[in-house]
Amino acid sequence: MVVESIRKLTIWHTPTFHPIINHEELDHILSTLGFLPLPPAPTATTADAPVWKEYSFPAARLYLKGSSSPPRPRLPYPRIDGLHVNTYRSFLESVDVYLCMDNISDLFHIRYVFFFSRFVFLLRIGTLTLAGQGYVV
Repeated sequence: MVVESIRKLTIWHTPTFHPIINHEELDHILSTLGFLPLPPAPTATTADAPVWKEYSFPAARLYLKGSSSPPRPRLPYPRIDGLHVNTYRSFLESVDVYLCMDNISDLFHIRYVFFFSRFVFLLRIGTLTLAGQGYVV
């Protein structure tokens, strides 16, 4: 049996070392940091325009005095995996503007996640085993 893997870039939550695949997971983490998720909205009026989900930071006026338009962290909606590294970098930099962390990688980092296809699972005496490979899950 051949197991194919696809690797995609994604944001990882550093404290839990867990990949963040969708906005539902990201919303929970960012809300604990003081960000509010805004409803997804297209960037243009055309039908095929990408939809983006932005996050606002209500206390921004207290932290960013003198800045007329602070950056709004945003990512495409609904999936946030498999994007270009510069998209992730821009998002993390705009989050860091509000959090003022010494090292944003203490909270988030960008790395590959592997997605596997053509898995065949076989139940053997209470354990899941990858058929033909001897891997126990």
